[in-house]
Amino acid sequence: MSLLRHPALHLLLALLMAAAVLVKPVLFKKTELPQGDAPRYIITGLNLADHGVISDEHRPDPTPTLVAGGPLIALEIAAIALLDQESGKTFRCAVSPRPPEQPPCPLNLTGMKIAHWLELSVFAAGGWILGWLVFRSLPMAWLGFGLIVICRELWTDSGQALTEPLAYTILGFFLPAWLNAWQRPADAPSTPLWWGLSGLSLGLLILIKPSAMAILPLGILLLALSVILGKRPLRGAAWAAALFGLGCLVVLSPWLLRNLIVLGVPALSHPSYLATTLSHRIAYNAMSLQEWLVGWIYYLPDFGDNLAARLFAPAMYERLDWGDSSYYVYGRDQLYPAALKAAPEHTAAYLVRDYVLPDAFKHAAVTLLLAWRGFFVGRLWGLVALVLLAPGLRLVTPEQRRWLLLILLPGLLLLFAQAALSVSITRYNNALVAPLAMIAAAAIGGLCIRAYAAIRR
Repeated sequence: MSLLRHPALHLLLALLMAAAVLVKPVLFKKTELPQGDAPRYIITGLNLADHGVISDEHRPDPTPTLVAGGPLIALEIAAIALLDQESGKTFRCAVSPRPPEQPPCPLNLTGMKIAHWLELSVFAAGGWILGWLVFRSLPMAWLGFGLIVICRELWTDSGQALTEPLAYTILGFFLPAWLNAWQRPADAPSTPLWWGLSGLSLGLLILIKPSAMAILPLGILLLALSVILGKRPLRGAAWAAALFGLGCLVVLSPWLLRNLIVLGVPALSHPSYLATTLSHRIAYNAMSLQEWLVGWIYYLPDFGDNLAARLFAPAMYERLDWGDSSYYVYGRDQLYPAALKAAPEHTAAYLVRDYVLPDAFKHAAVTLLLAWRGFFVGRLWGLVALVLLAPGLRLVTPEQRRWLLLILLPGLLLLFAQAALSVSITRYNNALVAPLAMIAAAAIGGLCIRAYAAIRR
């Protein structure tokens, strides 16, 4: 293989190209004051920077607590605040009470933008590796890479103190390691290494997004299925499952032990976080059949809401949005306080027992609709990816189809899990971006080859 065709050289070029492409949408993005979920992550990070403690308490002497987002986002924000004083000033101002007569907060988050730019560039380069592993073709790897870097979902949440850019970075390691582990023969000397690396990177992802824990049983289940189908020997699958789980446990155990020793609870995040998101989600179960049907139009990206407004009366769709009369606000302002009052110690269990299980079919049906809303990463990009999904899986070899499905399954699992447990928005589903890009590349490449062959006849 000549140097110019060596994958390592192309990987380096992909990293540099991603960094160049993402300069404008990330580094030169308009700076906005942190909002939404960002302030609570900022509080956790500033407590770590100023007091050396991971806590979500906003007071001069915080004590250790369970936190949303986990320790890695706290570590990132703490590092940014310490290394870039201007970003630190903006962070501190954003979470401090300010009387109306005071001037607005300074808006300088250059340090955080640089961190996000580097993280997203690493993810895109990981996407190139993924394309190479799937297709073993330089043009196809570059096509998949190109589709990743034009997906606006990458930079939508950059510039805000959120977990998504950091999660993208870990996905850039996890997905290639996961696929590499599956591709290697069970008895190959390097196979245990790749299963261990898959577990380690999954553990890091779980520390950012606890819902990613669902991928661990998925991997074990798929390994068991491979044994049943005769694709992998039992001994090899058992070792793979053990190393996958062990790698994950190695990363998670320090955080779990900290929480057990300091707080008496071996948990990944605060239980109230699940109760909060679940109450927001359960509120949507109150929708009527007509609203459920309209929702399939309303949640189409970019144009669905306007199309629904042209076709239906406002009463058929307005509660599907985020306004004061929406199901989301009902869950936040009414259902959650009522559930907290009814079962302050076990709020999530109460919600499942009294709201989900008695109407499980309705919950499942609404979960499908909310998964539809959450699927469209990158908005129209996600819609195009959905259109290309079937041809992309058809216009490849059986082996390539198997690899594409293996990298798609974790993202699909998280999509439906989050649609069942939360309000399901696209930024929760960044694990879909790289797999959908590869499947779309397969569709585009396959259609181009067929078109060229037809012209040559």
